[in-house]
Amino acid sequence: IEKFYSSVEKYSSSIAIYDDETKYTYKELKIIVNKVANELKQNGIELNQCVPLIMKPSTNLIIVILALYQIGAYYLPIAHSFPKKRKLLFLKDSNSDCYISDEEELKTNKKYINVMKLINKAKNNNHIATHSKIKEGKYAYRIYTSGSTGAPKGVLVTQDNLRYILTNMNKYFPCNRGDKYILTTPYTFDVSITEIFGWIYGGGSLYVSSKVSSKALTELPKMVIDNNITHLALSPSILNMILSTCRYEYLEMMDKTLKYIMIAGEELIPELANKLNSIFKSAKTFNLYGPTEATVYATYYEMNK
Repeated sequence: IEKFYSSVEKYSSSIAIYDDETKYTYKELKIIVNKVANELKQNGIELNQCVPLIMKPSTNLIIVILALYQIGAYYLPIAHSFPKKRKLLFLKDSNSDCYISDEEELKTNKKYINVMKLINKAKNNNHIATHSKIKEGKYAYRIYTSGSTGAPKGVLVTQDNLRYILTNMNKYFPCNRGDKYILTTPYTFDVSITEIFGWIYGGGSLYVSSKVSSKALTELPKMVIDNNITHLALSPSILNMILSTCRYEYLEMMDKTLKYIMIAGEELIPELANKLNSIFKSAKTFNLYGPTEATVYATYYEMNK
C-alpha cells in the first residue's frame, strides 16, 4: 500500500485500474480506497483481521483489497462458483466475524457487507478526508492450496513476502507507465497476485474484465489487442487452447502489443514451448514455477528462441 501511495504522487493522472464499466486514475483510486478503508473501519474491521471476499472480477475487487491493506487487514478469496458448503467452510476457517460479497447473503452467523452498498456509501461521503494513516498488517492474504496432495490448506502469506515477489516481478518483468496487466487468473489462485498488484510499482495499469473465465477465454486475444496489454499470465492448458483456436493474424497482433508472456501452474511441455516460440517473435516468454507456500513464483526461465 505504501508503494501504491508513492506511485500516486508520480502518476496521479495516469489510469491505474479499469474494467468494462469504470476506470480510475491513480489519484481517483487513492481517494476511493481511502474512503472505503474508513467505511471498513466503521464496520469494525481491524488490524491483522482476515476478511473473506466473495466477489467477481471488477475494479471494486481491487479497491476493497487495497482498502483492507490500508487498515492492516488481509483477505481470503472465495469463488462464486464454489459450492455453498465450501463457502461456509472457508468462512468458518477465517475466524472472521464478517465477510464482503457481491452475491446474495449466505445463511451464516457472519456479518454480511454488500460491496456495492459499501462502495456507493464511500463515494457519497464527502466528509471523509482523502488522506489517512496507513496501518500495515502482518499478512497480505490467506489462499488455499489445490489439495492435490491431500486436503486444501489455507496458506498465510505475509506483507514482506508480497513485497519480495512484487520487487522481483518489477525487476524481471517491469510494468512501467503505459504498460498493462490483464486479470485473467481467478483470484482464488495465487498467480492472480502478480496481476492484481504487478502494475503498481512502475506506474502501469490493470484491466479487469468480467468476461474472462474458462468459458470465455476465446475472447482473450481480442481483449489483449484492444487494450494494448503488455503483461499476460497464463497456464499451459489455456495457452494451448488459445494457440489452437485463435486465428493466426490475431496472434500476430498480440505479439505486437505483448512484452511478457508468463506461463505457470502446470508442466510446460517442449511441443507447446516450440509452438509458442514459433508464433511470438517479439514478446519475451517465461516458464515460471512456485508453490503457494513460496509466494507465487520461486523460479523462472526465459525461453530463448
